[in-house]
Amino acid sequence: GLLAQAGEWLVPHLDDAVMRWAQQHYHLSLTKEEFLYVPGVVTGINLAARALLKPGEGILYQPPIYPPFFEVAENGGFIDNPVDLVENEAGQYTFSVEDLHRNILPQTRMFLLCNPHNPVGRVFTRGELEQIVAFCKQNDLFICSDEIHCDLIYPPAQHIPIISLGQNAAERTVMLFAPSKTFN
Repeated sequence: GLLAQAGEWLVPHLDDAVMRWAQQHYHLSLTKEEFLYVPGVVTGINLAARALLKPGEGILYQPPIYPPFFEVAENGGFIDNPVDLVENEAGQYTFSVEDLHRNILPQTRMFLLCNPHNPVGRVFTRGELEQIVAFCKQNDLFICSDEIHCDLIYPPAQHIPIISLGQNAAERTVMLFAPSKTFN
């Protein structure tokens, strides 16, 4: 009844607001057909894994990481494939493509990315994200990218949505973001 009518009114306006925000802040053109509303990013991560993977396939992620990432594999009957971020000489966390190649399990089918990274605060560069996309293409991995912190960065850093990096990225990626961090 009334709730359904409110939803019919709200969703088109919400779609327009999301598309405007993405265009204005990330130069990212989205279409309404590309949206799926879920109750939260953690729910979205788990739904993406269950939709794209079969039990027994693996999920790669990069600790230290937001604690719910550790539960995704167990929640869906998947194999846990953590590959730690490394701290460089400047005290900045980064990743090593060599470590990713060396430590990926044969059954891994998804790279669970946190971009910008929580809790280390890294805003990945275009070059780093391109390396991740190339790694995922080479290993035939889906990407599930938690980008909920995309609006909480300081200049000169700039958030780059991973799906903006071309066809190879967009065709294999589920990107998740929400206004809850930005406007909380």
